[in-house]
Amino acid sequence: RVWVRVMDVHLCRFTTWTPATITAMATSPSGKYVAVGRTDGSIELWNTNRWFMERSIPGSALRNIHTLTWARGGQNGSDRLFSSGLQGTIYEWDLNELRPLREVQVLADAVWNLSVNPDNTVLAAACHDGLCRLFDISSPDRIDFMSDLLRGESVAPALCVSWHVSGTMVAVGMGSGVLKVHAYPAGTILKSIHCGQKAPIWCVRFLSDRTVVIGNSAGFVQFYNSTHGTLIAQFKEHAADIRAMAVNHSEDMVFAAGLDPKVGLFSRQNSQKEWKYIYHQRRHTHDVYALDICGNYVLSGGLDTTMICCEVDLFASVATQGHSGGRTHFYPLYAYPHTRSLIAVASEAQLILSYAQNAIFIHKLGDVEAKSPATPLLALRMHRPEHLACVAISNDGRYVACSTMDELKLFSLQYNSPDVTVTPVDLPDVIPSAHRLAFSPDASKLVIASPTSHIIVLDLATMATNVFSQHVTEAKDTDEAGGPAPKRVKSAQRAREPGPIISLDISHDGQWLASGDVHNNIHIFHLDSLQHHASLPVLEQQHCTLAFDPLGTFLAVATTTNHLYVYDVEKCRLNDWSKANSHQPPQQLLKMRDRVRGITFHPTEPRKVIMWATNNLYVINTSLEQAQKTPPHTQTHQPQHQQKRPTEKTSSPHYGLMKINDGFKGVLHYSLLSPSAAVLVQRPPEDYTAGFEAPVYIKKFKS
Repeated sequence: RVWVRVMDVHLCRFTTWTPATITAMATSPSGKYVAVGRTDGSIELWNTNRWFMERSIPGSALRNIHTLTWARGGQNGSDRLFSSGLQGTIYEWDLNELRPLREVQVLADAVWNLSVNPDNTVLAAACHDGLCRLFDISSPDRIDFMSDLLRGESVAPALCVSWHVSGTMVAVGMGSGVLKVHAYPAGTILKSIHCGQKAPIWCVRFLSDRTVVIGNSAGFVQFYNSTHGTLIAQFKEHAADIRAMAVNHSEDMVFAAGLDPKVGLFSRQNSQKEWKYIYHQRRHTHDVYALDICGNYVLSGGLDTTMICCEVDLFASVATQGHSGGRTHFYPLYAYPHTRSLIAVASEAQLILSYAQNAIFIHKLGDVEAKSPATPLLALRMHRPEHLACVAISNDGRYVACSTMDELKLFSLQYNSPDVTVTPVDLPDVIPSAHRLAFSPDASKLVIASPTSHIIVLDLATMATNVFSQHVTEAKDTDEAGGPAPKRVKSAQRAREPGPIISLDISHDGQWLASGDVHNNIHIFHLDSLQHHASLPVLEQQHCTLAFDPLGTFLAVATTTNHLYVYDVEKCRLNDWSKANSHQPPQQLLKMRDRVRGITFHPTEPRKVIMWATNNLYVINTSLEQAQKTPPHTQTHQPQHQQKRPTEKTSSPHYGLMKINDGFKGVLHYSLLSPSAAVLVQRPPEDYTAGFEAPVYIKKFKS
């Protein structure tokens, strides 16, 4: 059975979205999250359970991220995230509302590095004016300046800082190549070590045995005895500046990386104290600016914008044995957002909207048969420093809504070919900014998911609002799901703090609204009566996207484990196909590292679900009878523009998995406009890295 014999595909690669350089990474004390900071001021929170980008804080033209650090002791026992950069301001972030919680001016040109003491009560900031400033963070709702560590005679900038595990000493690396060891709380200098070459010290780590490890701009990794100030060992394995360093929990492995772009491993055996250079890997194409250890993984990132995740034990086994035992010991984590879309399509008006930073672009789709390209209609730039968090366009193209972390804007569009008239629409003062936006199919309503996790339904004719607070109040557990349903979390185990809403969809007939948050609370609302309809059982796996079928009778929910659950909307329980199959998906899906980022349906065959990810399209027949008839080999659905045929993988026909097409790269959006037309928007990594300067390391071949 061929699910589509003829398909016109609008293959779009005109979007200008480009992820920014990774400059900082930090693992939370609980180990649940890795925070990734970028030069555009954005911060990503990656859930380490399935390496899923759970939350994303938009950037700003007034803010950059140069350093990140975590501390325990936040409100309700949560972890606290701090950042700073070249603007000289320390920010603490609200990880639920995804905006700054508080900020402190450091009165310095730049803050190069932050470090929290072992007691999570003091934050040390290495500043450009040469001072290392200490801030009291013992209170969960304050950041108070305490004192400066003595600067001594040096006027060079302080570039890095690290605490000893005892909390009584602080190591500070200077731009003059001097390493200073301070006593805390006295602030006096215990030892001042001139590390040679007067090369700036970009990274420092203070080990529990009082060994201090530094990396400098001359490419040296040096180990010093902080008590006597003597050099224990030094290595010149890097061809340029060392900009990042990480130490494993047992402190017998040190990873260093920099501008040449390789990650080097230095190690010592338990019975030996001598440090040795072991091995290096080149998994990045350009400069590496950030390293971190998360459990058994070493993470690296830099100018090529991709985070590389590598298993530490396999890294070491490759070094000692020359192989990884057949296992893939590293994999890239691309910057494509997992829970928010960078593309919106107005199928009725044949328009496609894309956005990047604070600019919105609208194109008119061309004619596939005539091979005419998409026509640019509008470039709308927001005169605000804050970058856009979300954007939506109505199905008829009459309205465009966009929001930063501070305010929401609504525009009315009139198309007078070839011009487009843009008119701002005044909104009520009570309308907040948004994490997610969606228009009803008839463009009569705008649905807003606010930073406080409220769902607001705005009537565009009367500007009347209805507010739903189900994501804020603790939802009651329900036993409404039938059959061998997905595992549910009891109400006592539900998160008491509201979490950001990451998924939002409206049925094609405009009757139903579904929303889901990071705590896996999924709610269904009836838009005609403006009433809360039901709360779905909490899935054991983190959900990442959801969508209604074309008839509005079923709701499909995909998880980070690539499970697919299909609910009957009226009955609020799993449908027959999902009862029989959802708990046992094919191994091809479970083994895919690619996370599902969107769901769409075939317009005339609504039981056929297409889940799309960054590099894959999954076609699943959720009609129980048809799924059992599906043959093991079907025609591959792919754009005619693809030069290489995607590899074909089949699975058990009882699940209804018809095809996994893995010949796509950098998919930003996929949807069906009609039974015979689809939109595929791509932004492969090679498109946005093509303009990068050549790296320091250039491989040379013998003639």
